[in-house]
Amino acid sequence: MQLLFRGALPRIRAVLFDMDGLLIDSERLAQRSCLQAGHELGYPIDESVTRRLLGCTHEECERIISEALPGVDVLDYFKRSKRMLDESFPKELKAKPGAVTFVSWLSRHGIPYALASSSTRERIVQSLSITGLASLFPVCLTGEDAAYSKPEPDLFLAAAARLGVSPRDCLVLEDSVNGIKAGRAAGSFVCMIPDIIPYSSSLAPWCDAVADSLEELPGPFLF
Repeated sequence: MQLLFRGALPRIRAVLFDMDGLLIDSERLAQRSCLQAGHELGYPIDESVTRRLLGCTHEECERIISEALPGVDVLDYFKRSKRMLDESFPKELKAKPGAVTFVSWLSRHGIPYALASSSTRERIVQSLSITGLASLFPVCLTGEDAAYSKPEPDLFLAAAARLGVSPRDCLVLEDSVNGIKAGRAAGSFVCMIPDIIPYSSSLAPWCDAVADSLEELPGPFLF
């Protein structure tokens, strides 16, 4: 784990989790379905477009696709993409390394935590059930629970409020650029655990720490 934080480490009282690409290995499946849907409709898009969807609500994804693919039937595009995901998730979706162990550790130690994902509630319920994480997350906030999606801080602020903890006392765990920006805007301690998007020094303004996986947590700044 690489600590980027300068100064006295804060006292972390709660943990706020992203889901896709952090707790579950879903982003590659989602990227594949988005690429395939574009090709099916005659729009040969590449990852420069689909990567922009990472960490966004469904509404924001629709805006990105409609701008990137002028003339595309956005509803048909996402209907096809969802169908492909629904087919692949039961067979291929897995929890990320360390996810079950770390969340179970928090639960055993009575440390508050919540899921704060831009995905829909339907997708969250499906994903947590498939990966065996459903029983470990009694507090889940979705993209439908915030007025503005990441990189705005609304979702993390709402999750902290639900736990009764100040956002400044929360550790935000994220893999996406939008996610770390949202965590920084919320005033939380932010740890990036990269998935598809690698960490680079250009992301340092939004990160306090970088870890290779959830297997590195608890870390030196945590409890």
